[in-house]
Amino acid sequence: MCIYQNKKNNLTTLNLPFKLIIKNLEASIYNYSYEDYRVEKLSLKSKNLTSDLSSYISGDFKIETKSNIANVELNGSLNRNKYNFKSILDLNKDFFDKNIIESSFLDKFIVEANGDLKKIDFQIDTKNFAIKANKPIEFKEIKTLGTYDFSSFDLDLYNINAFLNYDFINTNINGSLKIKNNDINSLTFNSNLV
Repeated sequence: MCIYQNKKNNLTTLNLPFKLIIKNLEASIYNYSYEDYRVEKLSLKSKNLTSDLSSYISGDFKIETKSNIANVELNGSLNRNKYNFKSILDLNKDFFDKNIIESSFLDKFIVEANGDLKKIDFQIDTKNFAIKANKPIEFKEIKTLGTYDFSSFDLDLYNINAFLNYDFINTNINGSLKIKNNDINSLTFNSNLV
């Protein structure tokens, strides 16, 4: 074991001569509430976790959540700080109708992502999503591809594709959206209606 202390910056570095290996890890929370939010179950299951405790972590994991907002199932893996996962997000229609916007129906969202600690590439898909305004607005076959950069806080949805039904309008939307440095004032949106 080596401990190094830099007196100028008061930093301590600890180099351990071993790595951590956890074959199975399970953690759960049941019946947690805060204001109008309820979590019936939140569970994490992980297998084959390894880490040198300073520069990398690897392993497989599964996260399940059942709540009044959404049910989520996420399966993923880490390989030396590079990760990939697939998640199924089943939004609770009653919660969204009451708290956000009235919906006609919500279908499950599928989120796939891969990246590292600097940047994430992702894809979001759903078959059907409809909201009520003056008249119902229905989106079908939503597919969004994008990236998020954790260091610059830039969001780039470079491919947004969906079918839109609203009143007498029935069209396909192809578009893109960018936000720089988490600043909504930098938002740019381009769209083509087909």
